[in-house]
Amino acid sequence: MRLELGAFEVKEVVFGAETGFRDGVLSIDREALRAHLLADSPFEDIEMDIARPGEETRIVHALDVVEPRIKVSGPGCVFPGLLGPPSQVGEGRTHRLAGMAVVGTAEPFVGEEFWYAREAIIDMSGPGACYSPFSRTFNLVLTFVPKGGDVPPDPGEKTQFVVDYRAEGAEAKTKSTRILSLKAASWIANAVKYLTPDRLDVYELSPVNSELPKLVYLHQTFAASLYGAGSRGGNSAVIVHPNELMDGALVNARFWFSASMRDATYLYQNNAIVEEMCSRHGRDLDFRGVILFTGFGYSLEDKERESSSVAKTARMLGADGAVLAPLSDGHPSVGHMLVCQRCEQAGIRTVLGVAEFTTTLSNPGITFWVPEADAMVVPGDHEQKVALPSMKKVIGGSSILNTDYDAAGPFEIEFRRIYGATSPVSSTRLGGKLY
Repeated sequence: MRLELGAFEVKEVVFGAETGFRDGVLSIDREALRAHLLADSPFEDIEMDIARPGEETRIVHALDVVEPRIKVSGPGCVFPGLLGPPSQVGEGRTHRLAGMAVVGTAEPFVGEEFWYAREAIIDMSGPGACYSPFSRTFNLVLTFVPKGGDVPPDPGEKTQFVVDYRAEGAEAKTKSTRILSLKAASWIANAVKYLTPDRLDVYELSPVNSELPKLVYLHQTFAASLYGAGSRGGNSAVIVHPNELMDGALVNARFWFSASMRDATYLYQNNAIVEEMCSRHGRDLDFRGVILFTGFGYSLEDKERESSSVAKTARMLGADGAVLAPLSDGHPSVGHMLVCQRCEQAGIRTVLGVAEFTTTLSNPGITFWVPEADAMVVPGDHEQKVALPSMKKVIGGSSILNTDYDAAGPFEIEFRRIYGATSPVSSTRLGGKLY
């Protein structure tokens, strides 16, 4: 599979009379895009703002972040299974707007109860901007406004750490925000479909020197959609080509888990681990592919079944070693560690990221671990706090969910509420060190 990824470097985003791209400036026809998105949507309106790096702007209640991409040639479409047939992608040419993103936001919908993990903050300047990868992109922010009869409860109310997915209205609206963010990203990227990119990157896992170490990337995901199908609670590993991730086959589907570690569609499209392994393929390693798994089975039998499936699949790909990215704590961390153990027992040396949650030096910060986990990378502690200053402009809401904080600040907040702060697949600025 050969994928050509044409990058257009975005230096500015503005609203204009028409949508187009010239000399690094992306102009967006706001009314045309709004009309495109509101057709057959469950929302009263979709407000649009631009948040630029360095501005005194705070985005709250972020749901997903998407990089605009458009298919130029080859099979399928961007975001297959959601914006078109679930046909295989990862070949041909795709164009992308590098340095730009679409961010979807919304107040909690009627029926939502998962507010503890729902909040996701993106500061475009100040100390918070150091920790979110989305503070460095030009962001078109879509704020989804429900119809007048949908009045959510007080967002500052303390609620249980659960999601009531029986609330069909909330589930449908949550899904709609994801689809509309993808539609906006595709619609915008169409402006560069027939232009010449600033840079053309080629991704192809061609046969290489058999003496190089053979590696696989193991990606744990639970709240994602692969070719339009959910990945919740599976017990078998799934092999995908890295090009499929870059071409939009995997997208964020829900706001499960803390924002600091939550996968955004943008991070599936721009997975730093995948990009590094692709760049080194044929040079000092033989990248054999990506294996997706959930590790979220509620029973030990489910976790054993899936971890064995992952190790077996890695062996079938001829792997000597594996890089294992985590999902979160709790059930996922147990499945994550069991995958490491089964791979090591199969002779596959495994390096794994771990999710750390701790507020004291005496707490190890890891829910579960195995003796075989002897090479671990910590992308940061979710419970570490940072003081965020006041911002002149706030997009997405007026308060920080599950608190009594004014969204404009100032306030002190845990890293887990900063979108992407401890992501294991992004270029973050946090880490853990063994003393």
